[in-house]
Amino acid sequence: MKTSRLYLRDVTATSPLSLLLFGPEPLAVLHAEGAVVVGGTGSGTGGGVRVACRAQTAVLVKQLRRALNRVLEQRFRGAGGGGGGGGGGEGAWRGGTLGDAVIAAVRQMLREEDDQRSMAAKLT
Repeated sequence: MKTSRLYLRDVTATSPLSLLLFGPEPLAVLHAEGAVVVGGTGSGTGGGVRVACRAQTAVLVKQLRRALNRVLEQRFRGAGGGGGGGGGGEGAWRGGTLGDAVIAAVRQMLREEDDQRSMAAKLT
């Protein structure tokens, strides 16, 4: 039987920050509209999920996402398991201070977002 109805199944709610950091590529920053389109082009036919976000914040999140992807890629390849390292440049990406700082920043942002969500739930 054919139907024109739309059904949702196996859906998980996610936060805008999680979507911006871990959602599908590309991230299209719409500066004039104050929005980011995750997994689309930003055009009317480009698909994706639209997230309201100041352009300046969107650019910073896009840079953080790029850095996070680079760190995770290095660690998955076995180039660095965290700790140690030091210095700067490419060596810092291999489990050194810069890679650890990126991971710590993302952890902190996600924790703060979770804390805010918990507080909001208690108020309702």
